[in-house]
Amino acid sequence: MCSCLNDTMSLSPTKKPVHEDNSHSSSSSSSLSLSSLPNDAILRCLLGVPRSSHLNVSHVNKTFRSLVRSPEFKFHQIRSLLLRKDSVYVCFSYGDSGVFQWFTLRPFEIENEKKKTIEYRLVPFSIPRPSNGFAFVPSDVLAVGSEIYFIGYNSKEDSDSYKDLWIFDTRSGNLTQGPSMKFHRRAYAAVEVVEGKIYVIGGEYKGAEEMRVEVFDPKTRIWSFAWEEKLPWLRSQFCATLEGKVVTVHDRGYVIAVYDPRQGKREEMNVGKEMVETRRSVPDMLICVCAVENVLYGCFISSGFMWFDIKRSVWTRLVMSESDYIFDVTDYFDVDAMVEYHGKLAVFWHHHKFSQEEKNYDSKCGLMALDKVGGKIRGTIEWSGVVATNVPNYCKIEHCFAVSH
Repeated sequence: MCSCLNDTMSLSPTKKPVHEDNSHSSSSSSSLSLSSLPNDAILRCLLGVPRSSHLNVSHVNKTFRSLVRSPEFKFHQIRSLLLRKDSVYVCFSYGDSGVFQWFTLRPFEIENEKKKTIEYRLVPFSIPRPSNGFAFVPSDVLAVGSEIYFIGYNSKEDSDSYKDLWIFDTRSGNLTQGPSMKFHRRAYAAVEVVEGKIYVIGGEYKGAEEMRVEVFDPKTRIWSFAWEEKLPWLRSQFCATLEGKVVTVHDRGYVIAVYDPRQGKREEMNVGKEMVETRRSVPDMLICVCAVENVLYGCFISSGFMWFDIKRSVWTRLVMSESDYIFDVTDYFDVDAMVEYHGKLAVFWHHHKFSQEEKNYDSKCGLMALDKVGGKIRGTIEWSGVVATNVPNYCKIEHCFAVSH
């Protein structure tokens, strides 16, 4: 285990972790006008309004607009979201060494004489070594509830490792081996969760172009075939779950394959992309994709952050202000991963120090709120900062996903 990230993730002396709060706001009908209540009471009520509706709420009256835009509201809104039990898990790989280091994105309250703020850091944790003694390199990782599933891993000692399943319980800290898949899934498999079950599509092995879809039920711990038919699948690493369907996006974003588990059918659509002025002459390749509240988002090397308009079958650029565009990402090549975090888009990127002597970089994260405005989606940066320092240049983010505890 490498300690290069552990030793330098420091916070101010007055930090304290944000702990779970089990209180839940409830709504009830009342003949009294909300505006007649004290501002503190209105503020507590507004905290229960979904983030995507804040723009509409601000147009009700001056009082609401003032409260929604106030620093107090933003702080308590962020804190209430952080009190939920969802976490982001990040895995760094250390070059070709086969060494992996795991972290969780942890919120902290920073107190000083003037105000309280929320900051984030990547906090390390360890996963036990598999019982077979191999230091596995997971091919696909995802979570169902509080359990993390490692599906297939690359092992020179074990040719059947591509079929393996390992399950890590984040509550107990135990790692157990689950039943093996029926087929080897070696490359470009789409692994996603739909209605609490894990679907594995594609992942050709030994030249096989079509494979049956396998599904794993975490409750029964049983693998089964979803349908009888064998399906061809798009060779791409960019996958997500959207409206109860598994989608895989071509590495340039021009083709999207869709699998419907309810019908066992596969469709493929050709999609367009809004023209974006860019200085790059290289192909506009995808870096990562992520679904947030049934909207698919992608980060492209040249076009930057975009969302997929299902009605028009077009990639559309996020609307962002100059101050938000974007954190301090000077080059989209630097973006490492995106993941949904409490209805927001959490973006990770690396920040090099622009010195030949420097062999490390800072890992940064930004939390982007997403609002639908007319036929567009606006991205607003609510927080950004360094989450890990002195990360070796040969390290990269291998896996990034959310877990519900």
